[in-house]
Amino acid sequence: PSYMIPLGYRGRSVVAIHSMNEMQPGTNPWSYRLTYSQIYRWSGRHADAVIVPSETTKRDVHAIYGIPESRIAVAHQGAPDSFGPIADEAVLRATRKRYLGVDRPYILFVGKLSQRRNIPMLLEAFADLVEVFPRVHLDTTMAGTDFSNRFAPLPPSYVERLGGLRVLRG
Repeated sequence: PSYMIPLGYRGRSVVAIHSMNEMQPGTNPWSYRLTYSQIYRWSGRHADAVIVPSETTKRDVHAIYGIPESRIAVAHQGAPDSFGPIADEAVLRATRKRYLGVDRPYILFVGKLSQRRNIPMLLEAFADLVEVFPRVHLDTTMAGTDFSNRFAPLPPSYVERLGGLRVLRG
């Protein structure tokens, strides 16, 4: 499933729409609304069914794209239990030492470094946490791609307040 049906396809189809945040101002270049947004709207309207991850997205798709709610199905996203928290402290310590070189708390973000993720606000919140709890030292690493080129450079004060930041771009 994807956001769009291949142009010219006339068979039965299901489209997955994960969010409607492309409609929020500032999340994508102006050209996006003239291209992808139109294709996504057309695909949703012509699909036999639309899959969304939440009731909120269902309401948004209905309101913005005009797709009848009867053709929109909510399929909640999730992960298997094997992705749950690890309670064994020895495993946690060994993992931190293996990947960080030290055994201390860390923050890891993996995802598209786009404006709509509001990464600067996230980092500012973590920097505030470090100021409130000065004994906490957080290693912060971010890994991802920035297809939209809208990920603004972070003010040096964030990096200083966090005690360091690594950004790995794919």
